[in-house]
Amino acid sequence: MKKRYVLGTVFAVVGAVIYAINKKSGGEPEKYSYDWIKSLSNTVWEKEREKLNLRYCHSGDNYEEAVRLEKLISLFDKVKSDRDWGNELYGYPKHSENGWYLPSD
Repeated sequence: MKKRYVLGTVFAVVGAVIYAINKKSGGEPEKYSYDWIKSLSNTVWEKEREKLNLRYCHSGDNYEEAVRLEKLISLFDKVKSDRDWGNELYGYPKHSENGWYLPSD
């Protein structure tokens, strides 16, 4: 029993050290993390999101996978929204000379 406890502690410490070194060295962000998605160009962003969307559509009865993919797609959309809008207000509700939400053509 004591041997398991010692081994578990050693593995936990080694894992924590490796994680700290990776964070401190500024390694690549993990794939599908917020920082990784944020670093993508628009064309790569579209391709990666399309891959996730196809996997989501073909997940079938695997609901756990579908929920995970749906959350990733939402994260992709949040990054894109932040990139496109930034701090700009959406501007709704909007009233023009023709009425509410109508274009001024």
